[in-house]
Amino acid sequence: MPIVLVVLLGYFALAASGQNSAAPSYLIATPSSVPDSNLQYYIKQTFGPAAYVGSAVTAGWNQWRNSPPEWEQGGDGFERRLASAYARRVARNSIDLGVASLRGEVLAYDHCECSGFWPRTEHAVKRTFVRRTENGGQTFAVGRFAGAYGSGFLANTWYPDSRNDFRHGLARGSTTLGIELGRNVFREFWPDIKHKLFRR
Repeated sequence: MPIVLVVLLGYFALAASGQNSAAPSYLIATPSSVPDSNLQYYIKQTFGPAAYVGSAVTAGWNQWRNSPPEWEQGGDGFERRLASAYARRVARNSIDLGVASLRGEVLAYDHCECSGFWPRTEHAVKRTFVRRTENGGQTFAVGRFAGAYGSGFLANTWYPDSRNDFRHGLARGSTTLGIELGRNVFREFWPDIKHKLFRR
């Protein structure tokens, strides 16, 4: 069911983009070397403070859920969940960087130039599935999908038997995309929230 929702959201995001040319422009991007902006974004998202905090939050959530149960509770269990969460992050971001840079996709989120809650929310949702390109166009976010599902299935290699099948790999990838959608909405509105919270 999660993959059906992801595909449907992706379809509507593409349809809403306003590009209806005969050529499948969302599947075509200009190959490129790794641009400096992508590399800087990758380093920040993979090795910056937020990466460690995010991995710790994920580990804490899974600790509370006792997932997977084979890793048990206590310090050892949390360490395994933390290592797993961070390894998935590194794998996801590395796959995304490689694929996106080969295709000319720009990793960083761009804020909407529009105004209004719903247009900005639509933009944030669309940016989960559609990315800018280095030449100023737009393309399907192949790197993001490859990173989400690639890392989801790669995690099968270290998860215990109860969590290392196709269904769980698929679920991990779909959950990653769902979280990314939420993060994009947060990114879109965070400057406004921050301004209201911290203005003097």
